[in-house]
Amino acid sequence: MKRCENKNPTILITHSPHQLPHKTRVYQGHIERASQELSELALDPSLRTAPAYDSLQKTLAQAIEIERTNPNAFMLRSRANALYQRYGDALSDIKVAAQLLPQSPQVALEKAQILMLMGRLPEALADYNTIVFGFDETKAYIGRGYVELQMKNYEKAIADFQVALKRKSQLDEADLYGTCQYDA
Repeated sequence: MKRCENKNPTILITHSPHQLPHKTRVYQGHIERASQELSELALDPSLRTAPAYDSLQKTLAQAIEIERTNPNAFMLRSRANALYQRYGDALSDIKVAAQLLPQSPQVALEKAQILMLMGRLPEALADYNTIVFGFDETKAYIGRGYVELQMKNYEKAIADFQVALKRKSQLDEADLYGTCQYDA
């Protein structure tokens, strides 16, 4: 079975769906549909309506019902909840994804970002520290820098941003400017 990765490193798309069991094809259909809807909502805030949210939640709930041990639907539902500023729900889902994918720096980064958006800065800082020391992820330096900035630890924030800038070749512009939502 031939597989390739899309932009989200945790979601695998199969190119020969007729070879998969029906349940898996249905699950992948839900994941692909939800991923597309979420991308559209992220790009166009005017589309973020209650019916769009409800539709996305329904699609992801169906995917989770089919495969409760696959982290992809939990990650997407976490992102949807965060997009709609339902951070408590986002945190619950990303914690499930973290249990299912404990060695994923992407899941850990998303959890830290949600904690930051919730204003739970000490917890976010602890998670970013874990990612920096455990995975040495450049995006973690950016996130940690934003947390340090909010905590008024300006020298530490500057140091983290400098590390990220030195590693700029590993990131695209969207990563540098869109990793965290922060109002100065």
